Amino acid sequence: SWGVKWIILRVFSNNNRFAKVTSLILHLSNQQVKDFMEIYLREYCMWRAWQECIEKIPNDKLLAHALEKRQTVAELLREHRPPLCTDNVPDQDKQKGIEFLQGLKTSGVVEEFLQYTENGLLDFLRLDIEWEFLQDAIDKQQMLGSLELGWLDPEKVELLVAQISAP
Repeated sequence: SWGVKWIILRVFSNNNRFAKVTSLILHLSNQQVKDFMEIYLREYCMWRAWQECIEKIPNDKLLAHALEKRQTVAELLREHRPPLCTDNVPDQDKQKGIEFLQGLKTSGVVEEFLQYTENGLLDFLRLDIEWEFLQDAIDKQQMLGSLELGWLDPEKVELLVAQISAP
């Protein structure tokens, strides 16, 4: 699952570049990296929007609502945060992740992976991603949005993409 891959990327991101982890460790194809980047950006934007919304809530009102619900503020916020693909990783996917990491024979990675997968809901797991990957994903999102709004001609975009992709 993308949640497992994301957590593995996070585990290796401390000592390795994103490009190295995706290509040499996870062996992801170009398309898989692009798909992941779309998911990453989408979840990042949702997370940022949620953070900005909760920052606007006056602390006294947030505390009063939490008391009314008989919860801590942290529990209340966690309950109403956006879902992320790293939440609730299925046991079968978690086991595949463990087996994959064990096969790499790298010290400490299985333990770190388990710390992420056994703690329930995680906050957004930020990755240190090279700008080229981010820029490609941002460009694609902007182009798709412009197509949906009718600002770009789909036929001209297809022709341009074909020209760029041609050897």
